[in-house]
Amino acid sequence: MRISVTPLPTPKMVSMDKLERAMTAALKRTNKQMEKEFKKTTRTWKRKPEMYSTAPTQTPEGLESATGTDNQVYEYVAKGTRPHTIRARRAPMLRFQPGFAAKTIPGLIGSVAGRKFGPFVRVKEVRHPGTKAREFDKRIAAKSEETLALETRVAIMKVVEQTYGR
Repeated sequence: MRISVTPLPTPKMVSMDKLERAMTAALKRTNKQMEKEFKKTTRTWKRKPEMYSTAPTQTPEGLESATGTDNQVYEYVAKGTRPHTIRARRAPMLRFQPGFAAKTIPGLIGSVAGRKFGPFVRVKEVRHPGTKAREFDKRIAAKSEETLALETRVAIMKVVEQTYGR
């Protein structure tokens, strides 16, 4: 009877640095896609707000970044406004066309050609009915969760394949 001892090769370990770099790249690609989605919502606006993404940072909860804008007008459109009174301040009267077709639609990630119509009216004040929230951020976030999940799976698989081969 013969007994022999053969050492097993040391198993390869997935590099955590490579994994973190891959995850950061996946998050950056998702952020770029989110920026494109946000820009779609202002495509027909004359004064387009600047959209941006923060760099991915490591937090106790994981890797995080943010995409969006800090533009106040965009916030009014995205979150909506309550009914309010608009008064003439820099002129004795307000002058506007009462007919209006919005450039954005609640629940739609996009922007269409809006318009004003009707004869001009002059008043000292008007009671604005408010604006229904478009909730772009919620729709884009939901869509981006799917993108991030896919980008993450692909990134992890690439690192695993590089480590262990196919």
